[in-house]
Amino acid sequence: MSVTGGLCGLLLASAMLALPAPAASQAPDTSAAARQRALAQATAALEAGRRAEAKALLAAAADRFESVQALLQLARLQSGEGDAAGALATLDRARVLAPNAEEVLSATAQVSLASRAP
Repeated sequence: MSVTGGLCGLLLASAMLALPAPAASQAPDTSAAARQRALAQATAALEAGRRAEAKALLAAAADRFESVQALLQLARLQSGEGDAAGALATLDRARVLAPNAEEVLSATAQVSLASRAP
């Protein structure tokens, strides 16, 4: 390694150390508490009769937190609205995250039987 290359690496490393750490407010909150807040918002929307909003909140929580519970609740809504194909697709996503979870397997079986899907 040349002296110039070593000096450039040292300067780069020291410059990176001098950079301020990202503020906590800049990083998305992916904590369990944030997940619970998102699920509670979806539940409140559902209880207020805002099904479309609840579905959107559950889909966002599923994406943001990789939440199996959000996916299960979303599948229940979809199934309740007669969207068996959508519910099965949502449950497939849940099975990727939790392939052996009894609740996911049971919901998949129930929706499959109700829609007469194989």
